[in-house]
Amino acid sequence: MSAIPLFLVPQYISIIGIEAYGLIALFTLIFNLSSIFDFGLSPAINIRFSELKSIGSKGEDRDFIRTFEIVYYFIALLLFLFFFFFRDIIASNMFKLKGVDSDLLESVLMIFAFIISIKWIEQFYKVILMSSQDHYWLSFYNLASSIFVWLGGYFVLRSSSDVLFYFRWQIIVTLFFMFLAIYRVYKSNGFFKYPKRITFKYFSEIKVSVFSFFISSLLVLGVTQVDKLIIAANMTVKSFSIYTLSFSLAASISYVVTPVTRSLLPYFAAHKLGANNDTLVKVYYKYSRNIAVLMFTTLTIYSFYSSEILVLWLKDMELVESVIPILNWLLVGVVFNALIAIPYNLQVANGLINLSNVLNSILLVFYIPLVIYCSPIYGIEGVAFLWMLFNIVYFFASIEFMHKKLLIGYKWSWYKYVFFDLILFILLIIILYKLIN
Repeated sequence: MSAIPLFLVPQYISIIGIEAYGLIALFTLIFNLSSIFDFGLSPAINIRFSELKSIGSKGEDRDFIRTFEIVYYFIALLLFLFFFFFRDIIASNMFKLKGVDSDLLESVLMIFAFIISIKWIEQFYKVILMSSQDHYWLSFYNLASSIFVWLGGYFVLRSSSDVLFYFRWQIIVTLFFMFLAIYRVYKSNGFFKYPKRITFKYFSEIKVSVFSFFISSLLVLGVTQVDKLIIAANMTVKSFSIYTLSFSLAASISYVVTPVTRSLLPYFAAHKLGANNDTLVKVYYKYSRNIAVLMFTTLTIYSFYSSEILVLWLKDMELVESVIPILNWLLVGVVFNALIAIPYNLQVANGLINLSNVLNSILLVFYIPLVIYCSPIYGIEGVAFLWMLFNIVYFFASIEFMHKKLLIGYKWSWYKYVFFDLILFILLIIILYKLIN
């Protein structure tokens, strides 16, 4: 996701209203939940294809792509059938969203079935492009896709404020970019010139990591989506819209660092820890520090000018007053979530995915009941506070246990290199700001 939606969301709300915007937010939630059907394939494919690329075996590259694209086409078909035939059950039992007509919700879910199945196929080819470290083309692709989806969607809504018409536009755009991604993968891997075949040996090569990644994906869904799922099931569409709007703004501060953290996973996979770790440690330290600087600087600026930034963005004082208390907690959570991304990728690349799985499992045992209990009492602000707390606890626990398995003895030097000077600098800025004001 690029920064383009961030600028257009207020325009969407001004055209269709905060309640109708909730249906667009609902699509994002459902698409994220559908990732459970990935079964851990995407990260396993990412790592294995990166390894194939590093040894330069192009024949195997093509066979690998052909084998798993068939799997993804089959999953896409299952997703379409699931959402198409069970949309009435989903609408009436899973997403109650008080204030939304059930017939409208069923119609929206039917269109979702088309979009999600197309995006699922597209996702496979994007994973292949990422594994190939085709970052420049992929960045341009994501930018162009975002422009067509969001800016195109804006003009569609301007011509007709019907949300169903907006989602039909998304089907057309998603189809176009799916074919574009297919063409890029086929061309860069010689599909138009050389033979390719389905080879079942690749399933055995990734079967061990697939299970771990599947468990990890389930747990990540629990961390990132259970709050929204509980709100969608039990609260009004307005509350759901405000929470997802706040979450979108909070997540936007990680837009700059997300491509960096994703691109480092193939690098870590191709340069696993061994006898000589000097170069890898330098990369690990350098990018951890760069992300920390970006995140904490952004958070500091926001803390000084939160009201001004939101008024400029939303141009609706009533909405700003609803967003601020939720956004404050979510922003801190997003910062700690971004900080753990590079250590997490290093763990995954070195086969330590179960560390994250165990930590998430333990924390979710407490987190999910707390969200269910607190949401009716403290509302969406209480849910946002719990999400922040989860990410802070996870960050420190993950770093603690990681450095008992990987880069043993590096923990405190990593903390010092990444945070010490930064914290002193931020404290100085805060003191100067207080003195001036």
